[in-house]
Amino acid sequence: MIAQEVMDVMPELVFQDPNSGYYGLRYGETSGLLIEATKELNTKLAALEMNLSSHTATIDGSLSTTTNTIDNSLSQLETLETDVTNLKSEVLTIKELLSQVTAQSTESSSSIAITTPEGMLAEMYKVFEDLKAFVAALGLSNNGTALAVSTDLNVLGETTLYNVTVTGDITAGLMKLDTLNNVFEVAGPSCYNELTGTTNGTLCTDQTLYLQRSLAGNVDLLNGALVVNPDGNVTVKGTLTAEKVEATDVAAENVTILAASKTIGSGTILIGQTQIKVDNTLVAEGSKIFITATSSTGGQSVIVKQKIAGESFTVAVTKKSRLKNL
Repeated sequence: MIAQEVMDVMPELVFQDPNSGYYGLRYGETSGLLIEATKELNTKLAALEMNLSSHTATIDGSLSTTTNTIDNSLSQLETLETDVTNLKSEVLTIKELLSQVTAQSTESSSSIAITTPEGMLAEMYKVFEDLKAFVAALGLSNNGTALAVSTDLNVLGETTLYNVTVTGDITAGLMKLDTLNNVFEVAGPSCYNELTGTTNGTLCTDQTLYLQRSLAGNVDLLNGALVVNPDGNVTVKGTLTAEKVEATDVAAENVTILAASKTIGSGTILIGQTQIKVDNTLVAEGSKIFITATSSTGGQSVIVKQKIAGESFTVAVTKKSRLKNL
């Protein structure tokens, strides 16, 4: 069949390839139309057979009646013959459409005479059987409540769905949604090697997962627990735990340093001594060390005398304490 000819009768079965511009037929959508057409033709055939039998009996029983009655009956017969001819044409059209959408079209169907009601009925049954075989080849079935597709389904055009339930994975381009394990990620190899601690910067860049790349709005996680604004500001309602924090400026109302922190410590300058070494592996040559005396120093200043990077620093006073530890 020619798509341009079908467009005049059933435009919903025709589509145009956006790349080549050629027209094509949506053969998969003809199933419902063919089933309804078959039902309609069965109804028409039964009505025609009933009318034909009725008018034939009327003609046989009215041969002795007036010429007007005979003329009227003949006129009705001519009308029935026209209807039969039209019905034959519709059957042939359905056969031609079936031959386009399935490779299982049979040659024997063309040998059945459809010039009689019996032949037409046989042809209708044949078309119906071909239609059932075509539907079975598509892997379509009805489980009583919904249409089931048991084969792979490829949709090349636009698709509109409503209330979709997916029990497996969804892959769209390079994006993958694992519905069983609640995972949403880029479908690709890992750009970070956990064993060696190395990162493939190019691969990480190519497989970046973008959220709100167009800056259309905020990114809200856990109903406001973490909100990222398009300007880069991040709001966290709870406690932010991190192994390391680097910042240019830090503004806080209250700062609490945990007692177990490696950045703080204490020491005692014993009586008769002027200094004490404090071990700390985090100290560097440029580290700023803040010292708070916890007892009186007798007016002496407490200074950082020496810093050994990655090892320790030394705290000292000018004079030895003779009365108490400092």
